[in-house]
Amino acid sequence: MLDYSLIGLRIKETRNWRKVSQAQLAEMSELSVSFISNIETGRKKASLKSLIAIADVMDTTVDMLLGIGRSYKTEELHTDFLLLINDCTPYEKCILFDQIRALKASLRNNRHMLN
Repeated sequence: MLDYSLIGLRIKETRNWRKVSQAQLAEMSELSVSFISNIETGRKKASLKSLIAIADVMDTTVDMLLGIGRSYKTEELHTDFLLLINDCTPYEKCILFDQIRALKASLRNNRHMLN
């Protein structure tokens, strides 16, 4: 099942990352500004045709907008990370931060085990 609100958030984050306004995205993808806004807020569902147009304009893939597979492109990882923590409480964010910091240290300290 597709989570259209999450798709909308990915579109918004990608658009913001690329420094493109809703009006610019709408014009380049031949969609209306109100439709882009409604997609980003989850009030409307984007069709496959709309997703393809948006992905082309944003120089990304429909798979990334849908959250299928994982990419190692920095901006896409950044977007997914922001989406992941978007609805966390401040307490949850603190716990996640502490865990990520510890995991990063462990990964770097044990890098020699990869060889």
